Amino acid sequence: MMKQLKIALTALLGLFLVSCERPDLDFFEDNEVVTPDGFVRLKFNITHFEQIPFDDNLNYSRASTDVSNVCTRINFAIFSDEGKLNTTNQIIGDEEFGQISVAVPENKQYTVVILAHSGTGNATISKPDSIRFANNKVTDTFFYCGDLEAEDERSHEVKLRRAVAKFQLVTEDEVPENVVEMTFKYTGGSSTFDARTGFGKINSRQTETRPITDEMRGKKAEFEIFTFPHEEEDELKITVTATDAEGKTVIEKVFEKVPVKINQITRCTGTFFDGSNGNVVLRLHTDDEWTKKDFQF
Repeated sequence: MMKQLKIALTALLGLFLVSCERPDLDFFEDNEVVTPDGFVRLKFNITHFEQIPFDDNLNYSRASTDVSNVCTRINFAIFSDEGKLNTTNQIIGDEEFGQISVAVPENKQYTVVILAHSGTGNATISKPDSIRFANNKVTDTFFYCGDLEAEDERSHEVKLRRAVAKFQLVTEDEVPENVVEMTFKYTGGSSTFDARTGFGKINSRQTETRPITDEMRGKKAEFEIFTFPHEEEDELKITVTATDAEGKTVIEKVFEKVPVKINQITRCTGTFFDGSNGNVVLRLHTDDEWTKKDFQF
């Protein structure tokens, strides 16, 4: 009886492992990567990033091939009709950062998703249209999503597109001595990404905090947050709160109907810490649709 119980438990454990794990489709022989019969090896090289000039002070060009200048993490997933076959995660400093190789059964259709970002952890790519980031925190993010048929071994040169919009708050007045943290709560965007459409997946309530260091007090400040718009152009409602060491509100302002667009900076500049709490009236004074929109408040 005990022997039969052990056999049953072993079989059940094996079934659980088969049902819950996908195989890693890299094969090794004498520590060398090999491609078995019936498989083909696909290689993906990130060659450049579309619409890269997001910040004037970053040292890269529109056709940059140095991936480490753009992101600190790369997440890769490949799907077939049966589901996800392989996930590869790279972090800056890895020897082949920006180059991905995977063996898959030949003569089948696949969907490939590649993300480049600077989050604190790897993105979870459950499906091409359902991607979440560590702690729901969004950073500058680029992506590729495409379908292919694995007929033979070949290298694919991949161009990634930016997926996010950025909001900047630039204060023309100095940060008070009693402010220790800035909190940004915003709705209208998304922290979940759909690589099929290139837009945000769900309506999210996003929250970002920014600590105030001793070096920042008594000076003008600049803060930035990211989101995935639900379409090419979208609107956010952003509540910005400055708090003291006891968590009490020093000042709070609400930015209504802030226009955001993929690969665009919306920059709000004005006197933030002086004046009363409440809503902010934004006045547009310049408009360059692919670099930034500047507002004053």
